[in-house]
Order: sequence, then C-alpha cells, then structure tokens
Amino acid sequence: GDFFHPSSDAAFLKSGWYELNPPFSSGIMNNMAQRIEELLEMATSRQLDVTFIIVVPTCRDHATASSASYHSKKKAKKSEKHKRDDKVDGVDSNDNSHVISSLLHTSASKSFRQLVNSPNCESHIVLQAREHGYIEGSQHLRPTKFKESQYSTSVIVLRSDVDTRNKWDKESFEKDVREAFASRHAVEIAQRKCEKSNE
Repeated sequence: GDFFHPSSDAAFLKSGWYELNPPFSSGIMNNMAQRIEELLEMATSRQLDVTFIIVVPTCRDHATASSASYHSKKKAKKSEKHKRDDKVDGVDSNDNSHVISSLLHTSASKSFRQLVNSPNCESHIVLQAREHGYIEGSQHLRPTKFKESQYSTSVIVLRSDVDTRNKWDKESFEKDVREAFASRHAVEIAQRKCEKSNE
C-alpha cells in the first residue's frame, strides 16, 4: 500500500520495528519525516511500542559531531585520516562527485534535521564514508558484487513514547549495525585476486 496514505495506518500501528530507506528525493524525504512523526504520535496515544529505523544520507553538519565518540576510540593514525575524509564527506574534492554530494545534502537537510531533532529520536549512528558499503544494484553487470560507499550514511532510530516499550541495548545495537554495514568490497577484491593467481 501507500505509506503516506491514511489507509496504511493499520499496517504501522502495531508494536514492532520498521525500516525505511527512502529514495533520496527532498519531497519524498520531507513527507516521510512528517508521516513518521504522525504515526509515532498515534502509536504513543494508543500505548503501542513502535520503532522506525531510517537509513538516509548524513547531512554534512552532523557527520563529525554525531560520530565523535565512536571515532575517538580509533588509533591516532586512523583518526587523522577520518578528519580528512569528513571535510568533504569522504569524497575527493578534485572529483566532480563532490557536486552531487553537495546537492544531495542540500535536498536532504530539512528532513534530516526533523528526524535527528525529533523528541522521539533515541539513536543516531553515523557510518562514515568508505567505512561501510552495500550490494551494487547492477551487480549482474559487474565483475564484483559489493561496493564501498562514497558518502556518509545515518541510521536514525525513532520510537514511540510509551511505558510498556521493550528495553534495548543501544551499544549492542550500534555494534551490530556497524558490523552489518561494514564494507566487504576489499575482501571481495582480495578473493578475486587470489582466485586469479591460482588459475
């Protein structure tokens, strides 16, 4: 059904966890942020334990601050590399792709701020560029399956405010998220090289 239509209320007004990874279009993302707030308000009024996990691009002004605690645990030689990456969100400033990144952040900033500043926001995990990856949509046309993300990604958790909601371990959740999103591109490349050397 249509996520934005009231007819879909019943599908989301059930205790549970729901994941959203919307098209990165400003109109859709703004409507999504507003719709989530409406659903959580209804869930709270009905004492329903509802959680939304939203995966969207990280807006540049939040990329460094939100992940500072995590990266402070890294080794000194790596932290310097992350600082360089954060300046342009992991995109080479000499590469035209930084223009795309800028446009993406501009269009996503309104909905992004609404999500992370929501009183229902309980967690905001930033996955830095080049530290996570995904399966390439056109994998059937490529020699490799995995791709390293060139942009930072946010995993935002919004929950209804009810007394009966299940407790959760935020640290354990973040660890699981980072492990799940970890880039497998380098491992895949190494495996391909090993296979070719054995031919």
